[in-house]
Amino acid sequence: MMDQFDQQYFLYQRLADYQNIPNIELIWGDRAESTWTKTAKLLRWLNTVSEEALETAILINAPEKNVKTLGLCYQLYQQQLEAENALDFSTIQFEAIKVIAKSTPSFKHSTKQN
Repeated sequence: MMDQFDQQYFLYQRLADYQNIPNIELIWGDRAESTWTKTAKLLRWLNTVSEEALETAILINAPEKNVKTLGLCYQLYQQQLEAENALDFSTIQFEAIKVIAKSTPSFKHSTKQN
């Protein structure tokens, strides 16, 4: 289980993998930004996807370039976590939400209304 610093360093070590994602600058900003700053910006968005329980497929198929890019980043991040058998707190939250929603229909209904 990674804390925030471990999570950011994990992503920092793999940031080059994200450079080939189309329109990545929409997520992490100017190329002149430091690698650590780019990592922090990307991490903030990745955690938002997990914490809000957004579906990767919907993001990837969105017409908006920035949303599609975020979906591709999240997909890659999840692949990296799985390859390293790693977990971060926001992913644990996301998995817990999925389990609760699957077993409690009223919970699934209430999350869609919010």
